[in-house]
Amino acid sequence: MKSVLAIPIVIATVIATVIAQKSPGWFTSTILDMLFGCNRLVEPGEAISPHRMQHFSSHYHLAAHENSEAVLATPTVIPTTIAETPPGWLPNISTTLDVQFDHHHLAEPGEAISPHQAVHQPAVACEGIDVDKPYLCVMLDAEVNHNGIATPVLHWLQSDLHVEDSVNGVLRNHSLETVPYVGPNPIPGPPHTYVLLLFAEPQEYKFPECFEYVKPITVEARAGFNLTQFVEVTGLQNPVAANYFTAQNDMKPPEPLPTVTTTSLKSAPCVTSAIFTQT
Repeated sequence: MKSVLAIPIVIATVIATVIAQKSPGWFTSTILDMLFGCNRLVEPGEAISPHRMQHFSSHYHLAAHENSEAVLATPTVIPTTIAETPPGWLPNISTTLDVQFDHHHLAEPGEAISPHQAVHQPAVACEGIDVDKPYLCVMLDAEVNHNGIATPVLHWLQSDLHVEDSVNGVLRNHSLETVPYVGPNPIPGPPHTYVLLLFAEPQEYKFPECFEYVKPITVEARAGFNLTQFVEVTGLQNPVAANYFTAQNDMKPPEPLPTVTTTSLKSAPCVTSAIFTQT
């Protein structure tokens, strides 16, 4: 895998000190509560994955407890509420995206399947959604370890999906694939997590020209896909349904993978964010 041209993004960097009692060393009796999206630090010094501080976070929230002044910061990052996604990708919604790969149906979110079971583009369905709206589906490998840098990889993006069966919510595309499907092909090592998200398309939606570079079926084009920026530019709102599965290459890796120390995303050359209204 060649070097990925990507720029690191920092969701939030906040330093807050609340001193309630002076004593030798670094000490305070006041706990600073930290919430990344809905991923709360359980205790001081907790070890967390970088993706819990970045992927699909809607905001971060800091609040000093006990008898001290509160510190509050809530910058918006991406207006998404994720359901049926990997642990740490919270908050949840109650709607599951039904996913069918050829003859294999995902029985439950997080199911482990072999890569060859997902070679072809899946069929998706969602009961109870608005039958008059068009939809967009995204599938990505949530976190690929590239030389110690965690980066998402886009596997599929299909717009212009319409409800064909109002009873079961079966969706069919009314146009060619926006970004052609590529099945899971993880390198030897730990399982990879593949997330599927279903969004309602806003009025007058069109695929932004500044994201044309993701269409080729190459690692260079797909790695570092910036879903946050894509959502902002296209005017997408909260996903209406989601699902995920894992797949693994059972071959022994030639050498241990490096520890992930940071995350990296590309930034598409978009001039400004478009403003759309929901249908």
